[in-house]
Amino acid sequence: MTGNQLAYAIAAKSSQKDAAALFLNWLTTPEAAAVASKNGYPSAIADSNSKTLTMSMSATDQIQAGYSAIAKGNGFSSWLQNATKDMTVAETAQLQNLFAGKTTADAVVTTLQSTFAKSANA
Repeated sequence: MTGNQLAYAIAAKSSQKDAAALFLNWLTTPEAAAVASKNGYPSAIADSNSKTLTMSMSATDQIQAGYSAIAKGNGFSSWLQNATKDMTVAETAQLQNLFAGKTTADAVVTTLQSTFAKSANA
């Protein structure tokens, strides 16, 4: 079971597999979504209490609203850096260059797309 912010697994030799499974199942309930959102964390499913995204919201509320909208549309995939074996290195380097003013956002996107295409076709 994985959410975008965390990945959870049950160890094959766990002596408490049923308890772990119960917890993982709970993470995908509306109650868990409300607890996560209330505490500033994205939830594994859409939070029915999430507000409609507006630019006048705080950054935290914008993230929560956007995350909930993506969850509602079943639009999650793994983090970008997990897309291929080369993405973590490429993403780290590109973001460092962007923050240092050595590249542009458009160039970052172009480089990451190229890295993905090369790795995916390898």
